[in-house]
Amino acid sequence: MTVTKTGKSDKIAGHACDVHRFKDEDGSGEVCVAKGISNPAFYQMITGGALGQSAPPWLRDVAKDGGYPLRTVNRDESGQIESTEEVTKIEAGKLDDGLFAPPAGFKRSTPEDKMQELKRRLEERQRKRDGKQGLLTTQPLALLNQ
Repeated sequence: MTVTKTGKSDKIAGHACDVHRFKDEDGSGEVCVAKGISNPAFYQMITGGALGQSAPPWLRDVAKDGGYPLRTVNRDESGQIESTEEVTKIEAGKLDDGLFAPPAGFKRSTPEDKMQELKRRLEERQRKRDGKQGLLTTQPLALLNQ
């Protein structure tokens, strides 16, 4: 993957951005990156959070310095446009902390907690199954043992 600055700039949704070209084995494209409007949550999301490994390397590169892509144009191997994404509106403001609070009744659990719960449920199912089948399975075996 190569990402190069073109030296061109644009203005999108009222913000200046610098145009970069990227190219990889799947195709190429352009991205117009604005500085100073990104935030640590966005960078965390694309480097290890929700998008993690699926975020393209060029996006991680432009975001690490506080950049945010305002327009992205993806082209296939032949240069034909596959997709275009463009920000149309940006509103600066503080979001209510309640938007990020866990819902009522939320209980944090670890993978170990989940494994214990799964084990408990499986054992409970097995006990119920044994109780229902006990009459069917133990009586014929008792007759065989006589």
